Amino acid sequence: MKRTGQFLIYDATGFTGKLTARTAKERGLEPILAARNEAKLKAIAQPLGLKYRVFDLSNAAAIDAALGAVDAVLHIAGPFSATSKPMADAPSLMFGSDFILHFDGSRREELDA
Repeated sequence: MKRTGQFLIYDATGFTGKLTARTAKERGLEPILAARNEAKLKAIAQPLGLKYRVFDLSNAAAIDAALGAVDAVLHIAGPFSATSKPMADAPSLMFGSDFILHFDGSRREELDA
């Protein structure tokens, strides 16, 4: 598989996702942002000048289509116990992309204290 250097941030609309998207952009990276709510996602992606893809984790075909030509996924959607399996089971990740990273912001309140 040819490398694209492209990665996707899933749940770019949450606290951790927004922070990750902004930090990536500040460091010269161009991730594709993704989430299930188009209005929220567009409001984050457009000011940063980033591409975005809208899909819900309950739709396996949509997940697989959205991950085309992506080398890696930063899966930030929480709680991880409920969101990781649909993403990890995507054929494009199983046979194409090399890895999934996960940052779960569900314990943010404890970390911020």
